[in-house]
Amino acid sequence: MSHEFSHTSDLAGVFIVIFMILFFPLGILVAVLSAKKVRASLPVCVKDQNHWSKIGWYGGLGWMIIPIGVFTGLWLGNILPEAGRGQENPAILVACILSSIAMFVIPLVYMGTTRIKSTSITDKTIAIKGVSIPFARAVAQSNNSAER
Repeated sequence: MSHEFSHTSDLAGVFIVIFMILFFPLGILVAVLSAKKVRASLPVCVKDQNHWSKIGWYGGLGWMIIPIGVFTGLWLGNILPEAGRGQENPAILVACILSSIAMFVIPLVYMGTTRIKSTSITDKTIAIKGVSIPFARAVAQSNNSAER
């Protein structure tokens, strides 16, 4: 399987955060320009072959959990104008909003911290973090057979 890895130095990461806060488009520009990228073909087991697409899909679509939580809180808390079923309860709205944010952020943080990612990229090598021992052995074996 072929995947494009990218790596940004810690110093560049600090500048990206600062510029994202000060002027968002400049932060994006710094992120794009400071990232080192390399495409690598690596052996991937069936369990992990959709590893990167799961993160992308969840990050791209998972945010929709939050508006669903807001509307659920408005409905259950009788805050919608047409609800009129009883007394308003803003605590239910707050609980639904916080629950929906947690339902989005907790899995995203888990996927982000356990993902396979590059820790450094040079002209000839790439260091990858978050891989299993069998994966590392398979990569080493494929490198050894390619050198022969």
